[in-house]
Amino acid sequence: MVKGLLSNIVRTAEEREETSKFVISCTGRITDRLKQDWGLNDVWNSLVYTRFKRLNELTETEAFGHWQDKDRRVFQTSVPLELQRGFSKKRIDHRHHAMDALVIACASRNIIGYLNNESAESPEKREDLRRKLCDKNHIIRKPWESFTQDARAALEDIVVSFKNYVRIINKATNYYERYDADGRKTKAEQKGGEMWAVRKPMHEATYYGKVNLRRKERVSLKAALEDIPSICNRDLRDYINGLVEKHFNKEQVLAQFRSVGNRWNKQHIDKVDVWRFSDGKEEMVATRKPLDTSFDAKRIEAVTDTGIQRILSNYLEAKGGDPKIAFTPEGIADMNQHITAYNNGKQHKPILKVRVSTKLGKKYPVGQTGCKAGQFVVAEAGTNLYFAVYEDGEGNRSYDTIPLNEAVECLKQGLPPVPETREKGDRLKFYLSPNDLVYVPAGDEENEIDRERIYKFVDSSGTTANFIPHRTAGLIYNVDKKLAEALCNGSIIQNEYGVGSQQSKNQKALTGEMVKAVCWKLEVDRLGNILRIIK
Repeated sequence: MVKGLLSNIVRTAEEREETSKFVISCTGRITDRLKQDWGLNDVWNSLVYTRFKRLNELTETEAFGHWQDKDRRVFQTSVPLELQRGFSKKRIDHRHHAMDALVIACASRNIIGYLNNESAESPEKREDLRRKLCDKNHIIRKPWESFTQDARAALEDIVVSFKNYVRIINKATNYYERYDADGRKTKAEQKGGEMWAVRKPMHEATYYGKVNLRRKERVSLKAALEDIPSICNRDLRDYINGLVEKHFNKEQVLAQFRSVGNRWNKQHIDKVDVWRFSDGKEEMVATRKPLDTSFDAKRIEAVTDTGIQRILSNYLEAKGGDPKIAFTPEGIADMNQHITAYNNGKQHKPILKVRVSTKLGKKYPVGQTGCKAGQFVVAEAGTNLYFAVYEDGEGNRSYDTIPLNEAVECLKQGLPPVPETREKGDRLKFYLSPNDLVYVPAGDEENEIDRERIYKFVDSSGTTANFIPHRTAGLIYNVDKKLAEALCNGSIIQNEYGVGSQQSKNQKALTGEMVKAVCWKLEVDRLGNILRIIK
C-alpha cells in the first residue's frame, strides 16, 4: 500500500507499472549491513554510551558496561541479563529515526540489488557490482570519505521535535430531525447560542459529596477552655460549666485545676479530648468505596461513619492487623456473619461498601446550580495541559498547574488558557504543555545551545513539573524494588531518570538543577530548528 501511494507521487507520465522505478524497497537487513560497513554502529555507541556510564555510577556497579582498549579506548556497553528481554540499544534514542533515514537516502539501487543478490546466495554473483561498490573484504564503500564523521556531527546537532497539538475545545454543530413543509423528515442544524465541544475528559467517573466530620482531638486544657461545649467528657464539661456559673473566668478555672495538680476524678487533665469539625480546619468530601484489602488501619480512620469504623478496626485487630487476610471476599463474609462480636454485641447490617473521606483539594463542582453544585469531581489523569511559570518584579519565579475546567472556561470566553497575572501580581513568563522543549542553561551562554541540556516537559501537578532528556525514546533501566536491591550495590535505584522511584521522569536535570527554576522555553519547528528562546 505504501509503495503504491509513494509511486503515485513520483511516477512519470510514461510509466504504467504499479510501482514506480523511483521507489525502491529497502529491508532492515540492508540498513543493518550498511550501518556496520559505514561505521554508524560505532557512532551510535558513542552517542548513547553516556547513559550506560551514568547507570554504572548510580548503581555503583559495572553491570552496564566497561572501558576497553582496542584500537582506541572505547566504552563497551552491556545490560544485565535480567533486563535483556525485549531490550534494543538502537531504540532508546529518538535519533535512530534520523540515522535510518540517512542510510536509506545513501543506499543506491545498485547497493540494494547487490546485497539482495548476496543474501539470496545467487549462483550468478554480480562481480561487476562488487568491484564497483566494495572495498576489500566485501565492505560497502562509504558514500564519501568523511561520511562517518559528518553523520556523527549531524546526529549530535539534532534537536528532536514533537508534535504538540493541544486541542481542548472547538465549535460544535448539532443536528436534529424535523419535518419540512412537505411533511418529509429531514435533518436541520441547531441554531442559537454558541456551542462548544470539549475534546478532553473533564473528570474521573467518581463523584464526591461534601461532609463535615466530627472527630476527637487531644488538646491542652487551656485550649479546651476556649470552647467548653466541645469537651468530650460530659462529667468534666459539667464540672467546668458549674465553675463558670460561679463566675470563674478562664484563668481562675486553670488555677483551680493547678491547685489539685491538674487532676480531676482520679484522672490527669493536662490534655483533654475535644470534638473538632472538619469544616473548621479543611473542607472534606466523601465517596462510597467497596471494602477490599486496601483498608488498613490508616484508611479505616477515613471512614466517615464512626460505628462502621469501630467494627472494621475491631475486626482488623482480631485478624492480626493484616488487611490482606481480613478484607478478602472470604474475610468480609466472615466479618458480616459474626458482626455482633465486633460491635459490642449489637446487631448491624452487613458491610460491603463504606463512605471514605478525603480532602477537597483540587476537586471542583460539576455545575453551579441544583444538585450538581454539591457534587465534586477530580480532574482525569493526563488532563493537566498547562504549567504556568510566573515571575515577580525581582525575578523570582512561581508556578501553577492550570486545571482543565479553568482552561476551558478561559477559552470559551476568548481568553488565553493561562491567566496573564496571579493574585500577588506576578506576571506570566511562559507556560508549558506536554512535549514542549526547555533548555537548562549551564552558565551565561547567549547564543550557543548545548543540545545535551534540552529537556522535554512531561507533566505537572500543582507546583511540581516533571521533565526528561528530549532525545530519550526508551529506558535502559526500570525495575521494581526487589530487583533493584539485587542490581545495586549502594542506594536503591529503580529507574534511570526517576532514580529512587519507578517514575520515568524527574523534576531535576541530570546535572542536579531544578529544571523549572532555571529553564528557558524553546519554540521549535517540525524539523528541529530553534525558532525562539523565551528566557
